[in-house]
Amino acid sequence: MESYKNKKVSIIIPCYNKERFVGEAIESALSTSYGNKEVIVIDDGSTDKSPQVIREYENNIIWERQENRGAPAARNRGISISDGEFIKFLDADDILAKNVLSEQVEQTQRFCSDREMVFGNFSTIDGSGELIDHFAYETFEYGKRLNIEEVIQENIITSAPLYKKRLLEEVGCFDEKITKKQEFYLHIEMTMRGIKLMHKKCLAFYSRRRIKGRITSIDHLSRNPMYAYRDIKRVMNRVENPIPRPVRKSFGRDLWRKGRRLLRIGHEEEALIYFNEAKSISSNKPIVGSFAYRVVVRAAGPVIAEKFSIIKRPLSLVRSIRHGLKAIFRNSRA
Repeated sequence: MESYKNKKVSIIIPCYNKERFVGEAIESALSTSYGNKEVIVIDDGSTDKSPQVIREYENNIIWERQENRGAPAARNRGISISDGEFIKFLDADDILAKNVLSEQVEQTQRFCSDREMVFGNFSTIDGSGELIDHFAYETFEYGKRLNIEEVIQENIITSAPLYKKRLLEEVGCFDEKITKKQEFYLHIEMTMRGIKLMHKKCLAFYSRRRIKGRITSIDHLSRNPMYAYRDIKRVMNRVENPIPRPVRKSFGRDLWRKGRRLLRIGHEEEALIYFNEAKSISSNKPIVGSFAYRVVVRAAGPVIAEKFSIIKRPLSLVRSIRHGLKAIFRNSRA
């Protein structure tokens, strides 16, 4: 097994209009307990005072400005100019945990094969840096090597893993055309190419809870309903065929969930595209929901099933099915 002891870690911070927080992010990266590191900041065309803040640290960091191309492009640029064997990403409004590099390099040395990487947990903080909560990926026990279904089930945030640079380069780093949850699709592709993520106990970073102006996944679906459909298709096209059946099933179920979200926010036409694609790629068995919901889907389709599923008062299974059948009958007469 390759020795990773004291290998250089490149900490890469993409920044866009984070003048209030980027200095704190840089300081946290510089003050980590691990010695052999470099800090790289890529300003992605900020229009606020972020460049001036970054410049105050230029004697201790490597930094560049580029035109606004998005976080994936900024991260990729950081990777291309990095000199470390490991890569640790940090968002410009977050804080790196003091001992994360020492702990994750040691964990990699002790537990990982050449095609495995560790990821840790994180805590959430508010705009003033006050602790809100601690988040552990409780779905996965420590030491768990994630399979493709588990990677799709839980989005591992970019700053949680300690990446091996050569494995990032093997998959072409971040796909810069994917507009949302880039790390989610990166981890899917890495896993499909035989690269494993392993959950190990470690506080990796503090994530700033973005309340004002935050764009949630529901907001993003509302503004750009087809983004997830296109992104999943892009990942499927980037990897070699044939795609294994469990992977196709997981993709199908993920599309079905997003189709249901789209129905709830009024995008019926786009939702039907998601449902049809889900059935196409996963052998017609992608339906995600309760037994009663699945019965109504098969009898009357996902649109009626969704209307039936949002009944607020809890019903027994028998009453639920009866209500659904009545809805089907009313629809057939309409």
